Amino acid sequence: MKHIWRELDALRGSIDPQRLAGVLLREVAEISGEAPGIYSGLERHWQECRENPSYPHLQSAARMFLELSEAERIASLPRLGNIDGSRRFEFGLIEDIPAKKIAEMAGQVASVRCSFGPSAMPALQIALEGKIAKRFLHVRFVDADIDLCDLVKLAAAAIGVSIDVIAGQPFSRIDGGSFEAEICMPPFGANIRDREELPRKTLERIDAAERGRLHFEPVAMADMLVHAPNARVVFSFTAGALFRTVGFEAVARSEIIDSGRLVAVFAVPPSMIYTTTQIATGIVILKPKGHHEESIRFVDLADKRFATKANRGRYNIDRKTSWAEAIDCEISDDVLWARDVAVSEIHDQSDVLSAERYLRTQSGEALSVFLANYETRPLGDVVEVIRPAAIPKSEDGEFIIHEASPGDIGEEGFLNCPPKETRVARGALRKARNQQVRPGDVLLSVKGTIGKTGMIPKNVPGLDEDSFWTAGQSLVILRSKGSISPEVLFEYLSNGLVQDYIGSLAGGAAIQSITAKDLAALQIPVPSKEQQAQVGEEFQKRQHAFEKLHGIRQAIDQIKNQSWPHAELKMTEVNP
Repeated sequence: MKHIWRELDALRGSIDPQRLAGVLLREVAEISGEAPGIYSGLERHWQECRENPSYPHLQSAARMFLELSEAERIASLPRLGNIDGSRRFEFGLIEDIPAKKIAEMAGQVASVRCSFGPSAMPALQIALEGKIAKRFLHVRFVDADIDLCDLVKLAAAAIGVSIDVIAGQPFSRIDGGSFEAEICMPPFGANIRDREELPRKTLERIDAAERGRLHFEPVAMADMLVHAPNARVVFSFTAGALFRTVGFEAVARSEIIDSGRLVAVFAVPPSMIYTTTQIATGIVILKPKGHHEESIRFVDLADKRFATKANRGRYNIDRKTSWAEAIDCEISDDVLWARDVAVSEIHDQSDVLSAERYLRTQSGEALSVFLANYETRPLGDVVEVIRPAAIPKSEDGEFIIHEASPGDIGEEGFLNCPPKETRVARGALRKARNQQVRPGDVLLSVKGTIGKTGMIPKNVPGLDEDSFWTAGQSLVILRSKGSISPEVLFEYLSNGLVQDYIGSLAGGAAIQSITAKDLAALQIPVPSKEQQAQVGEEFQKRQHAFEKLHGIRQAIDQIKNQSWPHAELKMTEVNP
């Protein structure tokens, strides 16, 4: 590929970088005699390039591209996005390895409809596999972006496969027809602004015909239930769409669960499929209507069975392990990478489909063994859970609040004086006092940074002071009701295994969070009074050790400051 890039580098400055990949594919189609009809401005840009002195470099790059094998050509398509400069093209074509895995999930079918940009590569993979096997396949790609549709036409021509490309809103179903399989990979978190484009039956399925903000993901679920009842369906969603308990996502999840068609949910770590984003995603599989699944399989693609962890948290997919086979293969009760979960259990979890909620982990198993030795009670029974709200600011306010964040918790476990100051007027004082922290309160971060735990020291400002500390909205205040001491609660919640388990309760796409229901249901061990007293004593011993540690650090700093060159440089600062 390097020789192709060298030829393309010679075109920089004479061709708009955002059009470079498309112009190359158009030239490839021209040389191969397979030029499709295209309707975007790409044809004009290609014609302009032909009149440019640098055109021979484009011809050379196109001929080199055609010398590649079909497999090499399709693998190179996502890389063209790196030279293209167009985020649309780069994001629209996922890498060939995850594209193959997703294509396999559609099964051995004679027809497949792929909707939205990221599904273009699976569509191309399915078409190529059909060509190699000399098996007739009807592959359709649908997207509202005309530029992207033209690029997919040219990519198909460059590989030598046939794809039926339709420019239009996939949910409008203007293309008609029925297919044995559908692959739907809608935009993440984007709003649908024009309800009128969508069939009323689709919106009515999730009670969205008249009201509310519409995201692509819940509409995708409704669309498949209404318009693809006899198809095997492969979805790709953000983790947030599988977790969010309010809005149309929750309604749509309940609909696909109650349809009996939901067969599997895959947890996909960030960057495994979409290399340009750190958003965690999920793959959801539906079988054709008529199936009534009593349990749903949850699969963790971050497990070593499927991938190896690389630099910067990325995952390298194991080429040999099939994602499709993981849907139906036999699994034992002790595996950690998959679990079959009863539909009734999912209903108990508010129809949340986050795989992390149901999959067993080593920390979870160890925690279960530990809790079996103690009386346990839900967190909501042993503490008052106070969720802070936004407090109106006032530049002339007579009261000052110090708003705590997870970063204000020191290594000793106590909250330090929060540096963030906000003035509030007397009218907002009641609201601020409701979330003022008190000695012995325990803080737990439940949004963004999950699980950070801290205690409130004894010297915190009191309820009658004009300047006081409050918790920020990423934290909750846990105030003991008496059956458990603050030290015991802090020690338990700050344990590494417990932290891992708390993290598994979080959901969300860009920002992770824990719902109030999940937090209140968290099981807390209640040791005997004697053991709680011992925990308090050990906690105080650790605090004394921290005091000695601070003294040692101060002594180290003092020795350092008295040695060369620190002592001389310090005197220079004092006497310039």
